[in-house]
Amino acid sequence: MSIPPRFLFVWTGRRFPYFARLAVESALVAEPDAQVELHLFGERPTGAPHLASLARHPRVHLVPVDLDTVFVGLGVDARRLRQAYDRAGGASARSNLIRYAVLARRGGVYLDTDVLVVRSFADLRHHAAFAGQEQVLSIDADRVAGRWSARMAIPGASWAAAWALRRLDASLGHPGLEPLARPLDRFWQVTQLNNAVIGAAPGAGFVTRLLARAIEVDPAVRYRLGPTLISEVVAASAHDVTVLPPRAFYAVPPSYSFQFFTGGARPLDPAVRVLHVVASNHGRDLAALEPATLAARADRGSYYAEAARIAARAVAA
Repeated sequence: MSIPPRFLFVWTGRRFPYFARLAVESALVAEPDAQVELHLFGERPTGAPHLASLARHPRVHLVPVDLDTVFVGLGVDARRLRQAYDRAGGASARSNLIRYAVLARRGGVYLDTDVLVVRSFADLRHHAAFAGQEQVLSIDADRVAGRWSARMAIPGASWAAAWALRRLDASLGHPGLEPLARPLDRFWQVTQLNNAVIGAAPGAGFVTRLLARAIEVDPAVRYRLGPTLISEVVAASAHDVTVLPPRAFYAVPPSYSFQFFTGGARPLDPAVRVLHVVASNHGRDLAALEPATLAARADRGSYYAEAARIAARAVAA
C-alpha cells in the first residue's frame, strides 16, 4: 500500500501563529493535488485569524481529536495508549502520541508546524513508510538527563568551537570560517532519527510498532516518545521503513537552526525537501512574524526567503 497524497498536522493551544499557517500553506503549494488535515487536540485555538484563513481553503480540513476514540482500532491496546497520553510530560509528548495515532489511521505525511515544505513528497509515496535522520550532539541525551562525565569534554568542546565559528559566519553573512568548523564535526556529531517528518501508508507496520513501544516506556521522560522512540524502533527493525539522510528533512542540526534566520538567504541543496527550523529555539522571532513583516525579512535568512515565496504563491492560488 502506498502513502496517500495527504499531509497531516497536529496542534494544541489557544493561539495559532502565522508560522504554523505558513507550514500548512507550504504543503499546499508544494503539492497542488494533496489534501491537508489539521488535527486539533486539547486546548483549541480561539479567535485565531490564521487558523480561520486556513479553514476557508478547500483542501484544508480541521479535525477535532476525540480522545475517547483516537487510539481505538489501531492494533495496540487503546486503554494503555490513553494512559500514556494522560501521563505524558506536556503538550509535546502528547502530540507525539496523537501524531502516531492519526498517521496509523489515516496515512499520509505527518509534519510538525515548524517546517516549510520546499519540495514535493510525491516521489516518496511509493514507500510503505519513511523517516529522516539528523545530526545531533553525541552527548545530548546524557546532558539532558544530567549525567555528566569527563568523556563529555571533547565532544562538548568540539561542538562549542564549531558552533561559535558558524555563528560568526552567520553574523558576517558568508561561510568563510566553514573550513575551520567542518573538521570538528566528527568529534561531536552522531546521527539519529527525528519524528518531525514521517510518511506512512494507513496501518503501516512501522507506525504500529511506534505505538506498541510507546506504551512500554515512561512517557514523562523528555524526548522519550519522540526522537528517542523512533530511533529505537527503527534500530530494532527497519525492514518496512525507508530512512532518508539528514539533508532531506534536517539539513541543519537543531543547534544550528540560527542559520535559517541569519546570514542571508543562502541557496538550498536540491535534495532538501523541508526546512525544520526548531521553533523552540526561535520563539521570539517566529511569534513576531506576520504577513506584513515577512517580506521585509526575506533577505535575512533562508527561512524568511522561502516563507515569503510560499506566502506569495499561496495568495496567488
